[in-house]
Formats: sequence, structure tokens, C-alpha cells
Amino acid sequence: MRKLKPSFWLWISIAYMVLTFILSSQSYSTRFLSQYRAIRPDLILHFIEYAILAILLMKYLAVAGWLQKSELSWWVPVIIGGVVGGANELLQFYVPYRVSSVSDALANLVGAGVPVLWTRFQFTPSKIEPEDLK
Repeated sequence: MRKLKPSFWLWISIAYMVLTFILSSQSYSTRFLSQYRAIRPDLILHFIEYAILAILLMKYLAVAGWLQKSELSWWVPVIIGGVVGGANELLQFYVPYRVSSVSDALANLVGAGVPVLWTRFQFTPSKIEPEDLK
């Protein structure tokens, strides 16, 4: 199997972040979601969305060799996930019929953090390979 270059994973990550901003800027009627506000299934979706982003960023960092070189590089997906998630919530504040909330931003941050922490404690830094992050 041919190894993909780090730039491939970087561009996929960037495209994914752009897609989240595009989808966050879409206005829709709140009538459908208002009946489910007490259950908040959207928090699970926020978590999954940013977990995927963190996995893509970790894949880039692993293929580029950063995860093996620096302990601080493990926090990059969490920081980027938190910044992008916070920026998306700020964007939604200005979009009609969208609801911006701190709980959504926290779900984004936790979603970015859980796969990073799981991977970090599952593999030792010296033994992690890009193939481990499938």
C-alpha cells in the first residue's frame, strides 16, 4: 500500500474545516430543532464532528513526524479544534435562525480532545506509527 504524503492529510484537514464553516453559515428554520432542545442530540453531532477533525489532524502530524518529535504537537489538534469550534459558534451568532452556545463550543473542544487523549495514552510516543491512526 502506498503511503500518502503529509500534505494530503493537511489539505483534507483544511477542506474539512472549510466545510464546517460553510455548513455553520447555512440558515435554516428552528421549528424542527426546537422540539428537541431538551434532549440536545446536536451535542453528540458536535462531538463527532470535531473528533473527526482531531483524527485528521493527528494523521497529518503522525505522517509528518511531528508526533514522534514533540510532546507539544499532541495538543495541536485540541487547540485547532477549540479555535475552529469557537469561531464556528461565533459565526453562528451572526447567522439568522442559528443558535450559538457555549455548550456547543465545549462539545467541540471535548470532541477534539478525546481522540487525542485516547491515542496519546494508547501508544507511547516512540512507538506510534502513522498506520496506527487509521
